[in-house]
Amino acid sequence: MRYSATAPVKIIVLGAGGTGGYLIPHLYRIAFSDENRDYRIIICDGDIVERKNLIRQNFIEQDIGRNKASVLAERYAGAFGIECEYIPEYIESEENPMTYINEKHRTRFTLAAKNVHRENYALLSALYLLTADPRLWSCCKHHINNGCVFFENIRLNNCTERAYTLYCAAKDLTLGTKHITVSDLSDADLVPPMLFRTICNAMAIRRFGLAAIKENCHD
Repeated sequence: MRYSATAPVKIIVLGAGGTGGYLIPHLYRIAFSDENRDYRIIICDGDIVERKNLIRQNFIEQDIGRNKASVLAERYAGAFGIECEYIPEYIESEENPMTYINEKHRTRFTLAAKNVHRENYALLSALYLLTADPRLWSCCKHHINNGCVFFENIRLNNCTERAYTLYCAAKDLTLGTKHITVSDLSDADLVPPMLFRTICNAMAIRRFGLAAIKENCHD
């Protein structure tokens, strides 16, 4: 197959973690060194940099709490003078919509909801949100008893802004408080697309139960 030596190239990187994070700078170097083509490099990842990522992924302490795709796109696009393009969310399709933030979220939620009565929509919606972030879940999991979340006993230690938003949404859905407003939800800077989708899924669980996300935690 012949391919023009001057045809533009578009590279889409799915995932900016352990593998993608170290591949990305090399892609930018290739694009910078090739004077015959125009390159577009688009990085896609819905995950947030956590302290544990610093051990083996291409991030530094100042990146903690930021979206992985945006960190790497801004870093290397700026270094090599290439247009910065990224999508700060996980890629999904219409045929396979993303019900969970990632598989770890699915695993945590499935285990947490295993012995919860299916009619307890309030608790299920709260668990769906609280298990979406690993650090948040570690702060909350020991304060759930007898079908209730004891929010008054929870202390959020070293949690990200995303985790705090998830916590507030869980509290609002369970207790009827109003920490998050409709105006907040409409603000893409405050509530990014993946976080918005997660909260909407939790609202659907609160109203319709697990059927809303086509999940059966009692199999």
